[in-house]
Amino acid sequence: MKWARIENGIVVETTGVDPAGRFVLEIEQQFISCPDNIEQNWTYAGGTFSQPQEPTPTKESINAQVVAKIRERYSIDNEFQMQRLGMLDPNNMEYQAYLLYVQECVSWSDAEKAKYNL
Repeated sequence: MKWARIENGIVVETTGVDPAGRFVLEIEQQFISCPDNIEQNWTYAGGTFSQPQEPTPTKESINAQVVAKIRERYSIDNEFQMQRLGMLDPNNMEYQAYLLYVQECVSWSDAEKAKYNL
């Protein structure tokens, strides 16, 4: 069995140990028994627990994810190197692979923005 401590409709703590007698009465009364899957930050209203809502992404957060994804594969120095390669030879295989990857990341970004009407 598990217990959740609720403050202002939010689960602020969970425990697998019965809180009875472990806390001052004011704190002890904030605990209720709950299913084992309940975690901090869930909401509790009308006797029902709900998972927290994922925040809706913003254009800025999606753009930051694109940059992070590109950085996983290409450091900023590597990107400058790719740009130089492209200026010298637009058909360079390394440069073309870089462009393809960046375009995949941008396409994902466009799809995410469309999904959230951003």
